Amino acid sequence: MEQMKVNHRSDFTLRLTLCDLQGERLNLHAANLTLNFFTATPAVAYTASLRAGVCSNCRIEPDGTLLVVFNDHRLPLGALQCRMTLLIEDDTFPDGTRRQVLSVPTNCIISTENSDVDLSATLLVHAPLLKGERGEGGEGTGGGTLTEEAIQGITADITATLLNNPTLKGEDGKDGRDGQDGRDGDKGDKGDKGDKGEPFTFADFTPEQLASLKGADGRDGTDGGKGDKGDPLTFADLTPEQREQLRGEKGADGRDGKDGADGKDAQVTQAQLDSIAQAVKTELQATMPTGGSATITPETEQAIVNKAAKQAFIKQWNTACVVQNKKYGEYLPDEDLFRLYTQKLSYEEAIRVFLISYKECTADIKNLYQFERETTCLLPLRVLFHQTTDDGGTFSGCTNLREVAIAAYNCVFMGSCVNMFNNCTNLKTIYGSFCAPYSSTASTNIFNQCKALEDVDFYANNAGFSVSHSPKLSLQTMRNFLKRTYTTAHTITVHADVYAKLADESNTEWHQVLIDANAKNIQFTT
Repeated sequence: MEQMKVNHRSDFTLRLTLCDLQGERLNLHAANLTLNFFTATPAVAYTASLRAGVCSNCRIEPDGTLLVVFNDHRLPLGALQCRMTLLIEDDTFPDGTRRQVLSVPTNCIISTENSDVDLSATLLVHAPLLKGERGEGGEGTGGGTLTEEAIQGITADITATLLNNPTLKGEDGKDGRDGQDGRDGDKGDKGDKGDKGEPFTFADFTPEQLASLKGADGRDGTDGGKGDKGDPLTFADLTPEQREQLRGEKGADGRDGKDGADGKDAQVTQAQLDSIAQAVKTELQATMPTGGSATITPETEQAIVNKAAKQAFIKQWNTACVVQNKKYGEYLPDEDLFRLYTQKLSYEEAIRVFLISYKECTADIKNLYQFERETTCLLPLRVLFHQTTDDGGTFSGCTNLREVAIAAYNCVFMGSCVNMFNNCTNLKTIYGSFCAPYSSTASTNIFNQCKALEDVDFYANNAGFSVSHSPKLSLQTMRNFLKRTYTTAHTITVHADVYAKLADESNTEWHQVLIDANAKNIQFTT
């Protein structure tokens, strides 16, 4: 696969063909997949996805291939790598889906050099667990004995498929033992006398002969004096690659400021650039012996770049964890961990959560995180104050999810909320307040199979709802259900264990909820 150079500021496309092991092309219209493209670190990635026929940063071509469009990608320099996550229907798993993650090499190099003329790469991916589309029925012939010739043909096809599949290639085997020396051959005829050779020179010595000519080591010399102080490192001393690695990710657009007075074009001053360079120099000097000099190894340089990337990610994380001045998480420098709600994540775990769940404020959240089972928490869902679009299935099938926040103002007005947390079997806490103000009928399966749910602040404006699969609901959650007084009867279906606490007159706090519910025209049932 010939490499393709792409200038780091250039847009480009990558065409992906997805096949099963037999080489049959898959029907992308029915596929659910996410593609994360990155170079130096997964913390800075470009994401494309295809879920339920909805494409993001990609499109399905007429020939059945998937065209990924890299528009203003801002990827760092390096070899482009791809991590593909596929969701496959499989009744073996409780939610009916199986996650398959593939590491897919590409032939793209993001560099500072000029791009190749053709900025479109092609990528063939074999997915071992997927099957191609079922072919049309054919007319069978009578059964018979499988011939040796047919067996050999089938074997050759399978062998060719496996050899052409890079995901199944094993490591090179160990070298075999040397064979025994053969017997000496017969003595040949004496050859003609050769021409006069060239004079023997120093370059004609073998390494062994040169080593034999080397004398004994001389005695150690005296220490040299301390060298002159070197010139300060400036931005001009950095290579183009080092300058590019100092560039951070594009930040979110800020609010428009007031018009300013006319002036010269704004530029970063040389003093600011020198300040950045001086910080890099300080890191480099920390690796050098006192009073001496040392060569900066690629490993040391990469470690400094990685540290700068982590510092940039920490700022991104702290920003993403704050919505409407409410802090849901932060970086903990004393522990070198990333907090989100009550959980503490490693650097790698935080990167994974960020890549999966950081979204700008969006109005379309239908099936947004459906079947996302890779993490136990997601960054706060940034939604509009009036979420009037279809919000069904937003977190449906997130079986490992334990905590999440719905963040916007004091309370988010959702749409129907149908299947919103369906089959979130480990979900314990939903932070923030939200309601379904527009649906005139009972919303279906909002909290279906939420067996671990304890804390939620939700109410339905025009209809009842069910939390019948949640035996662990807290007292505060029950009080949250009573935020509205209704003119017509509303029914909230609860688990038998919860209803028993409500009906127990000796359990005064819980029984008071039942009394207050009657006054608000709300009826609890089981």
